Amino acid sequence: PPPSPAPPVPAACASWLDQPKHNATAFRNAQAFGAKGDGTTDDTAAINRALSQGRNLMAKLTTQPAIVYLPPGTYVVSKTLQMAFYTFIQGNPLCPPKLLWKGSGEVIGGPPSCQDCEHTNDFFYGVMNVDVQLTEPVKPSECTLQSCSTAVHWPVSQGTYLRKMNLTVGGGLTGIFGEAGS
Repeated sequence: PPPSPAPPVPAACASWLDQPKHNATAFRNAQAFGAKGDGTTDDTAAINRALSQGRNLMAKLTTQPAIVYLPPGTYVVSKTLQMAFYTFIQGNPLCPPKLLWKGSGEVIGGPPSCQDCEHTNDFFYGVMNVDVQLTEPVKPSECTLQSCSTAVHWPVSQGTYLRKMNLTVGGGLTGIFGEAGS
């Protein structure tokens, strides 16, 4: 089904991103995909739907960029928000949204690389104006090789960015894990 209209944002936070007339294939409001941003509802599936609609994780199969907009709010996330090539997460610039982590692993993960290229083809994706809170302790049995939990796993290459982000990370957890890239 097509996404539903997103609710209005508070006047103090209203920006051009909140205007209803955007190209629907290139611009997606996560709340139109079911995200609540109320600090209690698990918004993982809704945000991942907005990130993945019409996308392919391999760059050569995704032909149009997309912006996934997060209006002001606190979005509970329990599984990795998986980025795709040519996809950008854009938070509200006046009232940045918060991703509140309630899982183990990575909050935001860069696109998986092709089998033999080790992140040298990771192009054109980014995150901007988003706060990530990763403070709850996790069980040691849920730890990965990198750490128990990571706010952002960012295998970098050309045309990728992390801008205007605040990461609140507790002890034993990792803010940004980057490896390989070009």
